[in-house]
Parts: sequence; C-alpha cells; structure tokens
Amino acid sequence: MVSTLVRAIVALWLSPSITGVLATQPGVGSQAETNARGQNKALSQYTREIHYQCQNIQILPLRNTENIPPAPGRPDDRFALEHSEINVTDLQPRPPPPARLVASCGSPSRRRRTELPLDNCLGWDAAGERLIAQQNGYGIQRGGCWGCKYFPVSRETFRIVCFCDNVTQGLMTVIPGIDRRAAGKTFAEDGVWRLVNGQLQCQNWGS
Repeated sequence: MVSTLVRAIVALWLSPSITGVLATQPGVGSQAETNARGQNKALSQYTREIHYQCQNIQILPLRNTENIPPAPGRPDDRFALEHSEINVTDLQPRPPPPARLVASCGSPSRRRRTELPLDNCLGWDAAGERLIAQQNGYGIQRGGCWGCKYFPVSRETFRIVCFCDNVTQGLMTVIPGIDRRAAGKTFAEDGVWRLVNGQLQCQNWGS
C-alpha cells in the first residue's frame, strides 16, 4: 500500500503537467536564467559604450597625499599626520572633496570633456558598509569615501575602489609611512551610468 502510494507521488511529480508548471514559475527553469543573462548583457552594454567612446576615464580628485582628508573621530590618525613629512595645514575634519567621474567622450574628431559626480549615482548601505547604486544617494559623502580610482577591467566591466571612513569593519593602513586607516570598498555594478549624447549620466535608479 505504502510503496504504491510512493510510486504514484513520484509519477505525479515527473508528469508533464507538473514539470510544465514549475518551468513557468518565476526563478525556476531555464527561461528565468535566460532572462537574467539577457538583462546582465544589456547592462554591460552601457559600460562597453563608455569604454569604446571615451578616453582618459578617471575619478577626480586624484588619489594622492594632498587629497587625504583627516580621519574624523580618530585622533591617532591626526597625530600621525602632524608628525609625518606631509604638509597638512588644516587638520580639522572636513568632508572629502566631491568625487567626479570624468572622461573625454565622442567620435575622435568631436571628443569633449564630460563629468559626473559619483554622489549623483551612488548610495551608501550603512548596515553593509558598502557603496550601492542609488540615484542622488550621496554614497561618497555618506560613506566618508575618498581616493577613488576607476579601473577598466575589460571592454564591458569596470571596478571602482575607494577608501571609506564611516565604517567599523575592515580598517587597514592605506597610506604607507603614516598610520592613516580606512576601509577599501569596491563597486563594480553595471548599468549605473551611461552615455547620452556624449555626456555621462546616471541611470534612473530608485532612491
């Protein structure tokens, strides 16, 4: 009796009607996987267009000792800066300089400079202590991030690496020779910005 019931249940699960229903459920079967791959490919096209049409892609201000903001709430870092060879005239905590993604974009004969504040496109996940895609999210400011650099990994991928101060985990010495600590944060989400008539713009992410 029991074995007959088990065989009936197995036969039901393997029947075309049941497997067909599962295949049409969101997140189940090859169709959902195909859609996800298609969406990722579509988003990567924005990065590919930027890398194809733009030159000298970088983030300003550049990462150097002159643009190191004092670490708020960490007197030891301030003491180290005072006793280093770096000329720091103002050791009061201040917001990091606005970070901007800049590039020269367009056809070779009509290239023009374009720039986009990162705070317009990035937000800050305080719980996860990470940069996220968010329109007008002020992620650089809220995360206390500075020294950001843009790395074109391939034709369709990129990576942004910043040092961020508003964190409790992952602090490390980031400036050789002085005890200036911050956490390295990476952002590499496709489709956050795109080119519109040769100008860098944010995608319309929800805030």
